[in-house]
Amino acid sequence: MYSNEIKKNQKITISIIVPTYNVEPYIKKTLESVIHQACKDYELIIIDDGSTDNTVNVIQSIVQNFDAGNIHLIRKDNGGVSSSRNMGLSMARGDYILFLDGDDYISENCVQVLSEYIQKTRTDILCYGFDQVDENHDVLRHYFDKYNFPEVSMTGVQILITRKEAMFFQTWTGSVVYSKKLLVRNSLQYTEGCDCGQDSEFLAKALMCASKVSFINKVLSYYLIREGSKTNCYNIDRFQVIFARQRSLEYARLRMDKKSLRVFEAEFNCNIIRRFLFIFVSCMEYKIQQSKIKREAFKILYDDINTHFPSLWNEMNQRMKRYNGKGRDKKLFIKCKLFRISPFLYYVLFKLKKYLQFYF
Repeated sequence: MYSNEIKKNQKITISIIVPTYNVEPYIKKTLESVIHQACKDYELIIIDDGSTDNTVNVIQSIVQNFDAGNIHLIRKDNGGVSSSRNMGLSMARGDYILFLDGDDYISENCVQVLSEYIQKTRTDILCYGFDQVDENHDVLRHYFDKYNFPEVSMTGVQILITRKEAMFFQTWTGSVVYSKKLLVRNSLQYTEGCDCGQDSEFLAKALMCASKVSFINKVLSYYLIREGSKTNCYNIDRFQVIFARQRSLEYARLRMDKKSLRVFEAEFNCNIIRRFLFIFVSCMEYKIQQSKIKREAFKILYDDINTHFPSLWNEMNQRMKRYNGKGRDKKLFIKCKLFRISPFLYYVLFKLKKYLQFYF
């Protein structure tokens, strides 16, 4: 464990928690974006999850040059990103928590802006914009080209039941700050053992507990899109997101009033089906790009799903069977019918979607 001396009675508004695992090419940019903040009203907690590359040496070479009591490096055995974030959360002394991945980074004035808004609003959750960038740090998508935040604060439940209809904003791990009191009071942690979908699960649960969610109409963080990430390759663990969403739904049944729950349940069931179909298609495409013929790719994917998640295929078929599309997404109803007739046929028709826009 590496840690600079902690200054007694040092006020900390934001704890920035950075889990790292084999991010040697990216961690320098991430850490420097935090360390070079003009406003020092933060602590930086780096949890290395058993990296096998040169990540730790890069981290140490950067942080040892800064004489501050607000930078801490903890090394642990590999246990997954969720366990790293939970460890960081248990150590955090700040009033608010920001989780930042080891290949992403924040704007040069991020801490200053967040601290000012926190002092003004004392909100439970604070959301702000993020741009998607490539490995050269060129912007691939400007956040406010597509999204806008509401002008007033809302409750977390209001956001969850109106978000799909309004489509006013999108979040990502590094574009949300949480009140530590909110997280501690409701015993909120990341689900350990889940490495896909754990972010949206954590956010959904936090929103269900939040009385006040506020927004900053500024881009304060940058989300790196890189080759070889879990979302850009064939990774059967991506289907973990389905179980993460199911856990969110179960949590909602404990937290929401009946009226809100009906709205949330209806949309979230659609969301689970959409996500399953999206991952199914993207995994098929990746296998086919590896020179697998379509039917062989489907068999490999089908066998992998049933090996790793024995109940998932039947559960999703039953969920699609129950979905009637009334008053909601008629296109999704057609997709469910096609998939249940033949997943392989569904994939072929999906690839022809530009000719079948009515259905897809």
